[in-house]
Formats: sequence, C-alpha cells, structure tokens
Amino acid sequence: MILSRRKTHFYASVVLACTLSLVFLAGLLWRPTIPVVNESVDELFAIANFATDDRTATPPDGAQRISGDGIEVFAETIAASGGAAFLEVQPVRSLQYANVLVYWQAGDRPPEAAEDATPTQTISQNAVLLGQLSGTSRRRFPLPASIQGQDGHLIFYSRGQKTLIAALPLTLASN
Repeated sequence: MILSRRKTHFYASVVLACTLSLVFLAGLLWRPTIPVVNESVDELFAIANFATDDRTATPPDGAQRISGDGIEVFAETIAASGGAAFLEVQPVRSLQYANVLVYWQAGDRPPEAAEDATPTQTISQNAVLLGQLSGTSRRRFPLPASIQGQDGHLIFYSRGQKTLIAALPLTLASN
C-alpha cells in the first residue's frame, strides 16, 4: 500500500472503532424498556381476540368442581360403549404452569411437595400417568379398569417448573 493510503486507512479504522463503540453504548442506554404485562394490556388482548384470565370455563354437564392449592378443575367420569371409562378434566381458569402432567394416585393421603424433589420423590410409584393438560382445554383421559371406583387424588405436576402444583381428592366412578 501507498503510505498516504495506510494513514487514511489507519485513521478511518480508529474513527470507526470509536464511533461504533459509542453508537453501541448509546443504543444500550436509550433502548425502550419492555413493559410488564399487567391489567393495562388486557385491552390489547381483547382487540386481538385472545382469551383473558378472567374468563372461566363453563362446566360440562354432570361434572363436579374440585379445587385446592390454587387449582380449580371440573372433573367427570364418563362411561363409553364397550366398557371403557374416561376421566374428563377441564381447568376452570387457564393454567399458569408449563407442561402440566396429570396423575392419578389411589389412597387417602396426598403426596407431599418437597424442595428439590423429582417426580419420583413426590409422586408414588403406584401413580398412573393420565396425560398432559394445558390452558382451559377439556381433556379426556382413558382410565384403566384397575383404578375405576377408587378413592384417590388427581395430581398436577409441572415438568417445566419441576414442582408439584396440586393434589385434589377425587373418587372415580365405576361402570
């Protein structure tokens, strides 16, 4: 390179390095803050036709409402043709937990939630995994014949937060 071009290139590099650093810092300082979602944004959700949390689910016919530990659900045992039985579960309000698994555990005593507990520590080995539940959607879980007509607990466990959400007492009707 020619000496005059080297000097120009050097000074341009220094100016660019300083300018870009200042622009980056200014961008960090003057960036807009992301607002926290609160009641003021409910209007925006309503305009976009999203469901809000104050909307509660309508109960299915014959379903019983059970609640505890901040969870409310409608639960109903349904007998289908051929002797198959199903447990229909619908949350009253949208669930605010990630990857909610529903278990059935027979017995009078609910499982105890413990700190740093894994599902095997909080939920008995005899518990039956029924499936996953989310939002306010109604889900129908098939019931094995061995657990029909028993007293027990419907257990809600969040895999996302790795925590036992609730254990609700429920008697399953037999066919």
